[in-house]
Amino acid sequence: MIDACEGGARVIVETVKNIFKSPVGIFIYALSTAIVGIVILLAFLSLIVVPSNLPWTLPVLIGFNAAGGGYGVAEKWGTYPMKKLALFSFAVILTIAGGTIITLFCPWEQLLDMNRYLMSGVASLIFTFFGAWIAAKSQQLKHNL
Repeated sequence: MIDACEGGARVIVETVKNIFKSPVGIFIYALSTAIVGIVILLAFLSLIVVPSNLPWTLPVLIGFNAAGGGYGVAEKWGTYPMKKLALFSFAVILTIAGGTIITLFCPWEQLLDMNRYLMSGVASLIFTFFGAWIAAKSQQLKHNL
């Protein structure tokens, strides 16, 4: 009985590993970790920063997590043909998620504040591609050694 459960669990774990090795799985993993990172940093800063100043920290938090996500996507994808489109959509989704999440911590903020989305979107785009650029340079360095 235990062997059957262990074998089933092993099959499930292998299936999940194969899903996260695919380009879509890599994208979803990087996106989910970046969104969870934004939530964790917003929760931490909500304890330290005055709540009215919390929305002004959002572009910094999104940019930080976008750089990590861009690095993760570019490092694991290698020479995937639609990498730029994936990085652009990563930045857009991260901006929308961050703008939505801030309303959980600051309920008085408007959901569709275009200034917040513009600043966060620019930071997200810049740092996503910056993280991808660092990943590309890191891979070149590994190949040269």
